[in-house]
Amino acid sequence: MKKYFFILAVLFLCLGMAGCKENESVVDIPDWLSTKIQEFEKDENLLAVVNIYRCKWKGQVIYYIDNPLNSCIYCEVYDRYGNKIIWDEEGNDVENFVATRKNEVLIYSISKKITN
Repeated sequence: MKKYFFILAVLFLCLGMAGCKENESVVDIPDWLSTKIQEFEKDENLLAVVNIYRCKWKGQVIYYIDNPLNSCIYCEVYDRYGNKIIWDEEGNDVENFVATRKNEVLIYSISKKITN
């Protein structure tokens, strides 16, 4: 009986490890986005909360920057290479993005206070 239990335990362990990828990081931030983040952190005039999300949309990784004080919602939406998504009437529309994006994860947040 112990022999069967040991074989089952090893089998489950091997199956569990099969789904893991070597060197897969929890938050993988591309270089172009790291540069934007550094700009937010250095900007002394930034008086806001800025959140950066990663999600999947139309099969690709998308990043969007959310600033609640900005009058333009979903204006800063980028593909994984830092190319800005241009909203148009050919399928790249905001309504479609909001309705069909998946696996949204907050990957960065900064909040700056007004100090006088």
